[in-house]
Amino acid sequence: MATTASIDILKLLHLNATYSSIAYEDDTVARQLFSELGVEHSMFFSGVSTQAYVGKGPGGKTVISFRGTEGTCVADIVTDVRFKKVSYKVGKVHEGFKLALDEVYSYLVAHLEGITTKDSKIVINGHSLGGALALLCATRLKLEEGYKDVTLYTFGQPKAGDKEFIEKVEELFKDEYFRVVNDEDVVPKLPTYWKMKFDHNDTVYFIDDDPKITKQAEGYAIISNLVEYVADAFEAHTSNEGDAFKALAKENAKEAVEDHSILQYISQLSIAIEKLEMIGKVKINENESHA
Repeated sequence: MATTASIDILKLLHLNATYSSIAYEDDTVARQLFSELGVEHSMFFSGVSTQAYVGKGPGGKTVISFRGTEGTCVADIVTDVRFKKVSYKVGKVHEGFKLALDEVYSYLVAHLEGITTKDSKIVINGHSLGGALALLCATRLKLEEGYKDVTLYTFGQPKAGDKEFIEKVEELFKDEYFRVVNDEDVVPKLPTYWKMKFDHNDTVYFIDDDPKITKQAEGYAIISNLVEYVADAFEAHTSNEGDAFKALAKENAKEAVEDHSILQYISQLSIAIEKLEMIGKVKINENESHA
């Protein structure tokens, strides 16, 4: 079952996607951009393959933004492909992601202890590898550190743990975990289930190419993509083009990579918000004309 996301939810997704994109910037630029969004006193934490910013946002909330995969950074790529499971307090998690978070976690927690209480509002976000780190960090802050009010936003996040771990995540966060997937983005499908037997949580905010953002079950999103792909394949098959299937596979691979860009996430969310705002204005004008 799919339901259209409200404009308020879309604005929260857009804001946190923007936070996630800022995490890719160097310290000086990031501090300025965060400040423009009302996030002050940003601190930069960096390990070998892990970078994160922590700052104080509007309303006293603490914002933690993890940097994602950088194509030019070998250490990040190695972390992404180190597909091995290790035990956690509950279930098993991706070894590479766990080790990456370990690089900065103790420093990050020490910093949080100086600027928050266990009841403070904490918002954690990240794109790609940063989304996986955000998920593991948010879970540890709740389970190990006792933070009560943690909200999580991830964009193009790969799978980070097995079924037992994900069930615990769903129990901890309920409706405070916003996992967003942009259309053909391939990264959320990784690592493949047959290789790691890792899972995602059941709910995903899915961006189609319209773009329309719907809150739906993970299986529904997979089936929707499959139906669309089969339809495209049938059209290619009946077009009498000898290389139709090769072209289709190449195009889908290209889209899968392009749709992973955090800038593409932000762009699609912006368009969806503009569309809903336009619909709202039309309805207001219609009501006024009938008043």
